Amino acid sequence: MWRLIKSIALFSALILLVMGCSKENAESGDAVEIYLLKEYSLVTNRCEIVKSSIVLKDNELISNNDIVAYHHPEHKITLTGSGLNKLDGIHDNTPFCMTVDKEIIYAGFFKPGYSSSSCWHSVTIDPISYVDNQINVNLGYPGTLEDFPIEPDPRENRLLLETFKKQGKLK
Repeated sequence: MWRLIKSIALFSALILLVMGCSKENAESGDAVEIYLLKEYSLVTNRCEIVKSSIVLKDNELISNNDIVAYHHPEHKITLTGSGLNKLDGIHDNTPFCMTVDKEIIYAGFFKPGYSSSSCWHSVTIDPISYVDNQINVNLGYPGTLEDFPIEPDPRENRLLLETFKKQGKLK
């Protein structure tokens, strides 16, 4: 009888140890990440990525842990210092995708403020101009999209906003 009790206790302890140490249990919730692209094609004569052509790189550029907050409706992302450092060396017209659990929410381009090329049909992020660790997620480049509106605004994606809210990052 004593042997059976010991076996049950040992088995129960092992189960609790395995469950308690799993990454999934330690980090519950959805992951918002920014990926660079392995492959993609463009819509003819537009600064716009064909969503069905996208193949994400194997690893994210900006991880969920790099994102401190999402300021809505200003569409600004506050990053950690290490998250900002990951943007070093990003070149003009580098394509990216905003994802939730690797599901593509929208695609866009990194467009530094010195870029001389326009990009009216996509979301853009300036990887080098930031204040208080906040990067701007814009519609188009440069300026506003009064002449070329993107409808609906992909930054208003319900899953994206709900995920930030669930994580306590929606401001």
